[in-house]
Amino acid sequence: GKIYWDKPILSYWAILGVKMGVGSQQLNEWMIRFPTVLASFLIPFLMYDLASFFFNRKIGLTSALIILTSFQMYMIGRAASADTSNLLLFLITLWIYFKIIYKTPVFWWWLLLGFIIGVNCHMKGLIGGLPLPIILCHRILGLGLKSLSWRFISHFIAGASMAGVVYMGLWFWILGDIINTTNQIYTYLITGSDDNLPLPLRMVIQENLNRVADPIDHKNPPWVYLEAPFSFLFPWSLFLPGALITWWKDRKVIKDKKE
Repeated sequence: GKIYWDKPILSYWAILGVKMGVGSQQLNEWMIRFPTVLASFLIPFLMYDLASFFFNRKIGLTSALIILTSFQMYMIGRAASADTSNLLLFLITLWIYFKIIYKTPVFWWWLLLGFIIGVNCHMKGLIGGLPLPIILCHRILGLGLKSLSWRFISHFIAGASMAGVVYMGLWFWILGDIINTTNQIYTYLITGSDDNLPLPLRMVIQENLNRVADPIDHKNPPWVYLEAPFSFLFPWSLFLPGALITWWKDRKVIKDKKE
């Protein structure tokens, strides 16, 4: 009889969108699974294109087949889960950066990238913001600190700001009163109490703050996720130790900066 705080709201809105799209009066299992299945169908194509960009088409095809035939992709890709939607939006942001912005750094593409990141945060949680540090690390490690021009920094900040506006803006839109909401966020941060907060804001705080500090379903420590790549990509993850050893031996002879 108690509310169970789970994923952010857009993962559920996606299911309701399918229900509205087909004109049904009631939900059924097909509608609930459809957003996950659609994301699972698109993910291998993005994997193929990104891996082909970094390496070649043969490796791109191998990458797509690996993720398509991995254990967790088969399991999660059939369930009503926000994980595949999160992965799809994550890959879309990286695709926009590497395939478009990396070659043609147009300001509007940065805003689109930030918009998708903000949406992803409402789909899965703050993990949706992961592309931003990845892009920054790639820029520094791949091109050096000198590549952090004022143009790049300003565009990067604009994209991050757009993500923040979308993330906070949706909750302000739901609540309808920005000033009141801001005051109550301040009260929460000072007192630590969410008793007086409106329900949608309580939901986002519970999901992104309390869920980490006082876990509900995440009882294990954060480093438990270090095993995730092995379980997600099983059985292909059995080859990962050998692949890392081979890469370490060959790293000096590889001259391609895309590595």
